[in-house]
Amino acid sequence: MLETLFEQWGDLDILINNVGVGNFSPITETTIQQFDEILATNLRPVFITSRALAIHRNTPEGKNTMAGSST
Repeated sequence: MLETLFEQWGDLDILINNVGVGNFSPITETTIQQFDEILATNLRPVFITSRALAIHRNTPEGKNTMAGSST
């Protein structure tokens, strides 16, 4: 996905990873499957896109990549 973006538009100036779901039931009623789905939605895409950008930017010029989060 990001390779196509890089080929067409060049480098990114900013990457905003904005995704999130939640489960608002008590922890005693939350299943492992529900918890895994939350992590898969909230963390995996951020890791995948941030990693792809970091790999793309791993150049001798030493471009910076910053990451932030909020709850």
